[in-house]
Amino acid sequence: MAAHYPRIRGIGAFQSGAGSQSHRIGGNQVSPNIGDLLLIFLESANQTFTPDTGFLEAPSSPQSIGTAGGANATRLTIFYKISDGTEVNYVTGDSGNHNCVASFIIEGVDRENPFNANAGNTAAASTALTCPAVTTTRPECLIINAVATDRDLNSSNNFSGETNANLTNLTEQIDNSTNQQAGGGLYVLTGEKGTAGSTGTTTATQAASEETARITLAIAPLRRRIAVT
Repeated sequence: MAAHYPRIRGIGAFQSGAGSQSHRIGGNQVSPNIGDLLLIFLESANQTFTPDTGFLEAPSSPQSIGTAGGANATRLTIFYKISDGTEVNYVTGDSGNHNCVASFIIEGVDRENPFNANAGNTAAASTALTCPAVTTTRPECLIINAVATDRDLNSSNNFSGETNANLTNLTEQIDNSTNQQAGGGLYVLTGEKGTAGSTGTTTATQAASEETARITLAIAPLRRRIAVT
């Protein structure tokens, strides 16, 4: 029987600025369908975002470290919504120092309980990255390892060497940073967990020693009903 993992069908490219950002959800090539899961990834200098209309905060969000607005501070915030098919842009609002955003459109998701497991943590400045493990209770979950970094550099090559022996198809989806104001960035990996159980930790190497905030989300697949005749 074919696997039915949730599938990313749109990625909204990383953008950043000193003020509020209007972000095309999932990028310019696709639009949300009814029932898709919309994920908004946000990074700030440990300053607060307010969700745009209709969005909720994902479990384990936010994760933060450092003095708000400072050079060695970062905060990872994830907002979500089950799409009604009309969403186009996400407006971040201005957290205060700088504002970074990226997004996913994910199809084939359990609309009632999209998050099967979750965990978050933070770490002081280091080149070693370890994203927290979660234990799934359903097979065929899409695993998302999201990371905020306080790296003060315009770059699309901040992390490398990602490994997790418990996941298949481990893929870097987003890896960008900015030197706007105090600077910061986002790094998002995805993988697939075929059977229920521990994902183990995902590890990678950061190009410079920086503070990080991390969230792991297990996205549950759509529940499929078999007709009985």
